[in-house]
This record gives sequence, structure tokens and C-alpha cells, in this order.
Amino acid sequence: MEENKNTDKKKKGINFFKKVWYSTTKFDKYIEMADEGVKRSTKYLVKIIILLALIISIIGIYDTNLKLDEGLRYITHDLPDFKYSEDKLNVDVDEVIRGQDTIFDLGNIIVDTVTEEQNKIEEYKKEIAKSEKRTGIIILKNKIIQVVDTNENEEIKINEISYGYVATTLLGKTTSEFSKDDIVTFLGGTGRIYISVVNFLIYILAYFMSYFASTIVYVLLLAVVGNITVLITKVKVKFSTIYSISIYSLTLPTILSLIYFIVKYLTGLQIKYFDIAYVAIGYIYLATVIFLMKTDLTRKQENPIEEVKKDKQEEENNQENQSQEEN
Repeated sequence: MEENKNTDKKKKGINFFKKVWYSTTKFDKYIEMADEGVKRSTKYLVKIIILLALIISIIGIYDTNLKLDEGLRYITHDLPDFKYSEDKLNVDVDEVIRGQDTIFDLGNIIVDTVTEEQNKIEEYKKEIAKSEKRTGIIILKNKIIQVVDTNENEEIKINEISYGYVATTLLGKTTSEFSKDDIVTFLGGTGRIYISVVNFLIYILAYFMSYFASTIVYVLLLAVVGNITVLITKVKVKFSTIYSISIYSLTLPTILSLIYFIVKYLTGLQIKYFDIAYVAIGYIYLATVIFLMKTDLTRKQENPIEEVKKDKQEEENNQENQSQEEN
């Protein structure tokens, strides 16, 4: 009965946060973690990438809300009063307004609520297409035209947004009418919540997919290089074990990449060869574990009886510690 309990405790394995600690500070624990198998090491990788994506997404939402605040101030204090009714956008200023969106990075902005000439509208499109960002929006009296891209062949790709869509779908109004005050109220209330939730979900998914894809490539690269190191040092280790060790060896580089992201966000600092340093640190950890395995193997070959006793004692101590933790 006691033996079954010990087996169950072993199956539970080392918890996630202990693995983070062991992976960054205790080289002697790598073999114990790797012995849990590829499935558990991959689960660990998924968890740490989810945690990374979550933290970065929170920073992204914080940045989005800062931009919303800035945009709200701009609309409230700098934009003239406007109202959309009877299929027409009425603005207090009759002249053409030109500007650049420095808040949401939409590019150039052209406001002309008077003209209906198609030639003039085409000129506005070309003007935006030739600008530095080659993107922007044209606000007309009956619709909004977004210039989303201009390719090398000077083909202009656009999206057309009707004011009816803005009123009923975005602002949630029952009629196709809205005013500047409606926009301000929306961005200060339900609109902010909607934008934050949608962006947060997009950030989580995008960052997880991006970081997981790049990290798994680094893991496989380290595993291949680690296998070569194993051949050179003449240590018999399965590729699956090297793969698991490679995952744990990237824990510190992953934490450093998060710190780098935060510092870059706050200060704009860029480290040119950070990716190389990321892999190099991972390999240092991997190589250190391999050489520890080599040293341990040599010691066992020299003192086989003492090492067997030592291994049994360590196993008993581990089982005792796990039992105490469970209680």
C-alpha cells in the first residue's frame, strides 16, 4: 500500500514553479526533471509561454488604454463638433482638414465633408499612398475610406466604412445617427471595455503562437547541438532526454526576454544581438548539465558500490520530502 502511494507521488512530478526555480538555479535537478519525460517537459514549455504571453498582453492592454485616453482627449478638445444625420456628416469646419494620426498609428488623415467629386477622392487616395506610411483614412460626408496598403505596383487597397455601420454596430445605437458626444461617451465607457477585451484575446493568441513557434525552434536547435555535445563527451543520453533538458535550459533566457520586453517598452532600448545571447545562455545551461552527467557517470564507474548506496539514500530522501509536502 505504501509502495503504491510513493508511486502516485512520483507520478505527480515536480510542480511548475519549482521547475522554474530549479531550471534557473539547480543544475543537479535537471536529470530528475528530464526523467519525467517529453510530455511533461512540453507541458512545462506551454505553461511558461502562456505565462509570458499573459504578462506581455497585460502590458499591451495597458498601452492600449493609454492610447485610448490620448485619443479621447484629442477628440474632445481638438476635433471640431460633428454630427451624422440624414445620411450626411456635418462638421463645424468647411475647409479640408489634413493631419497625421500619432496615437493609433493609422497614418495620414484627410477630412472633407463637402466634396462628392470622385476625382477629388481619388486624389486623396493617391496623396495618402505617397505619404511616408502609405496608409491613412479619408473622412467624407457619407462614408470613411481607409487606405490599408499600397503595393509596389502602386495598387491602392482600401476599406469603406459606412456611418450607419459606425452608429448601429460600433456605437450600438438604434438609429443611423451619432454625434461627437456619442463617440466620446462610447470610448469612455462600453467601447473601452469592448476594445480592451477583444485586444487582450488577440494579444494572448498572437503572442502565444509567436513565442511558442520561435521557442520550439530554439529547443530543437539546442537539442541537435546538445546531441553533438553528447557524442563528443561520450555520454550515453537519449535524444528525448536532451530535448527535455533543452526546454528547461531556456527558462532563464525566456525570463530575460520578458525583462527585455518590459525595458524596451519603458525606455525604447534595443539589444542588437539579443537572440544570439538567448540561445547562448540556453546552450551554457545545457552543456553544464551534460558535463555534470559526464562527471557523475565517471564517479559511478570509479566507485560503483558507494554510488548505489548514495542513489538509494537520495531516493529515500526524495520520497520522504515528497511525503512531507503532501501532508
